[in-house]
Amino acid sequence: MRNCGKREIWHEGEFLYHTWHPGTDGVGNYFGPHDGKNMSTTSLEAIRMGRIQPLVKNPAIKILENKDHEIIYSDPKESLLPTREIPEWDIERMDESIKRRHFEKNYRFTSPLYYRKYSKDYFYKNFKIYSLIITNIIRQSYRKVVQKLFQQMGRERFPNRIIRRGFWGTVFIGPIFILRNWKNHKYFVQACEQTLNRLIEEDFLEIALIGDGSTVEMLKALVIGTPINLVSAVPSSRREELKGFNGKIVVASFTRIGEEVSQLEIMGAKLENIIRLQ
Repeated sequence: MRNCGKREIWHEGEFLYHTWHPGTDGVGNYFGPHDGKNMSTTSLEAIRMGRIQPLVKNPAIKILENKDHEIIYSDPKESLLPTREIPEWDIERMDESIKRRHFEKNYRFTSPLYYRKYSKDYFYKNFKIYSLIITNIIRQSYRKVVQKLFQQMGRERFPNRIIRRGFWGTVFIGPIFILRNWKNHKYFVQACEQTLNRLIEEDFLEIALIGDGSTVEMLKALVIGTPINLVSAVPSSRREELKGFNGKIVVASFTRIGEEVSQLEIMGAKLENIIRLQ
């Protein structure tokens, strides 16, 4: 809304909820007081119902609540217990997990042997993801900022043309564009992670990716170290290769999603097997 020049008006009962919870979905985001995702809807729903619901509901309860509005991917009983977390409740694994979290919090980059022992997949995954993000930002910054600077310089060299006072404006807007682009890419990573976590929780461990560009590579990197089996990743132009695939097909794109879903349905894929990132 701010980007469109508009202002958000809160309901008088919303303020406490906005400032009380620092994250978006209650999962590890503390760049508070909040980043605007899901909070307005949740707080208004709390006012309407007269009671505050948990931000992260049990998957089985969520399926039952939304059964009239969404496609049910699995039996609610299968989602009653978080099967992805049960192996982590083992005492020995919990001890290792505590050590790992303690290391990541206090000793990252200071103990190479410990880092290599416990976080090889973690390091490789993050290195690949951030490499993709930085590459995309450099490419987009060149197109949006650097090329525009050269255009402005070219206009000022030719006296017969109207000199536009946009050179310094472009210089100052460059860092803002890069920062906003960085936040967008961080959101893309978060959306991909949430999709993969949902698939793991619902025990859909065989997937295929369809799409073009960096989102496919991002999902490939995020799959590393998870129980998910990535069967194939194909561009949109070769979607016919997924014909007959019975697992979940993840549309690895944040644009033209509806068009891709329609093409997959025409090809014969079931709607309940097509997963969107947003």
